[in-house]
Amino acid sequence: MISHKKYPGMSRQHAKNLAMANIKNDADLARIDEGEDGIRSLAESTGIDPEELQNWADVSQREAFVPFRQRVRQWVIPSSWIITKWATATVAGVLLGAIATSFYHRAVPEVQVKSVNITTAYNNLFKSDEIVEVPRGEFIERMNSHTWTTSVRKSATRLSEIIEVLKSNKESLDLIIEQIQGVRQDYGAMKLLLSNPPTKTVAESFFDLWEKNDSLIHGIIRGNYQRSGFNLPNSSEFYLQEPDDIYPEQRRHLIIRDLSDDIAFGVVGTSKIGGFYNSFLSPDFTADIPLNRAVAFSLAYFDQKFLQLFLSQVEPEVRNLQINKVLREDIQLHLNGFSRWTLAVVLVNNGSSPVSFSGKARLYINTKGVSGFGERYADIELEHRNAQGDLAPITVNGSEAIVANFISPALISEDARWKDILKLYTTGSREAMLMVTAEPATWFRQSQIESSVFDFARSSQTPYPSVEMLDAFFGSAK
Repeated sequence: MISHKKYPGMSRQHAKNLAMANIKNDADLARIDEGEDGIRSLAESTGIDPEELQNWADVSQREAFVPFRQRVRQWVIPSSWIITKWATATVAGVLLGAIATSFYHRAVPEVQVKSVNITTAYNNLFKSDEIVEVPRGEFIERMNSHTWTTSVRKSATRLSEIIEVLKSNKESLDLIIEQIQGVRQDYGAMKLLLSNPPTKTVAESFFDLWEKNDSLIHGIIRGNYQRSGFNLPNSSEFYLQEPDDIYPEQRRHLIIRDLSDDIAFGVVGTSKIGGFYNSFLSPDFTADIPLNRAVAFSLAYFDQKFLQLFLSQVEPEVRNLQINKVLREDIQLHLNGFSRWTLAVVLVNNGSSPVSFSGKARLYINTKGVSGFGERYADIELEHRNAQGDLAPITVNGSEAIVANFISPALISEDARWKDILKLYTTGSREAMLMVTAEPATWFRQSQIESSVFDFARSSQTPYPSVEMLDAFFGSAK
């Protein structure tokens, strides 16, 4: 037997186990964090070879979020047993090892995380429709004053209501941003055409660009007009007179389509002669009729003065594209705050006897070195709920696997550090680990089952087996 100089009579491995068991306090951990000098000092006081301690430190840097004492307990045999039972270790070890091996292979649970997501889909499993505080401050003020979003004036509302408003506003901004990007591509060309002589070719070219973007242009013009954002000169003429009376000396380049008698009063549009596309405007109110007719007549007669006026109403939106993008990001951030963490987890039983996984789990995120986190890890409580919303354990028979969702009972925004955690999730720069309880646990085996380390991100790069792969392997994946 090769003895260790600090523990005569013991094997090198047993002595190492004993020394590792003595590394228990924060001061020892701090010495490891000091680097080579700290490791050398700790090696001298414990008798552990510095190279072995360095190797251990390298591993611990990767898995620093796992509570250190817990990992030590997993690695070593209790030091009191080593000292007091050393004389009978060989015989007792063989006997107990045989018994332990028999029980160990009856149920062999394994946990694999398939994905980490954020969703509102499971909110109804926890509370019927809880009352939540509406976000305060600069964000809500921007959203309430924005042209294209629905405002929220309450200080508190139902969870389902605030989620519905935020989703609707994000969808509106998605559409508006897409449309503004289209207008930006054509805006310069439209302004250039307005500086050219009013020929049929120029009028048709301008109409092609206008018609392509008319949904946004009409929306901006109508909204500003209704809010008295601009005045329409000679508005009564457009309400009462026919186009040829307004433009007696100008040539009409486009067809004017007045559908007031066929569809509804005040619906008017334009199209190219022999063209397929039409640009129609329908009024929200009777007061919109002069505006609708003015737009249609100006396009048909290529009235550059009025078209310049209308196009000038669009310019601020084109310039404010980035403002819309930032607001959309902020809406998505707060929508995530009213959501819950959801992990799709593969629960595997490689043994022959059933194993019951608890309905509770905990997610550990490696936050070592991240500003704002005092600990080496952030943890999130998770639960598995059935369709009725009850906490539900999961039983996996031998040689089977089940995919289950574990969901955070608390809303993401209920954590004081929720924005920082979401930032880690978005960047995908951190690793995480899931711990699930397997019951019943035997006397010699820990009940906390750890997953392998995975990326804390929406789509992990870790190759997890699909349900189909598990089914092919076990023959009965569920």
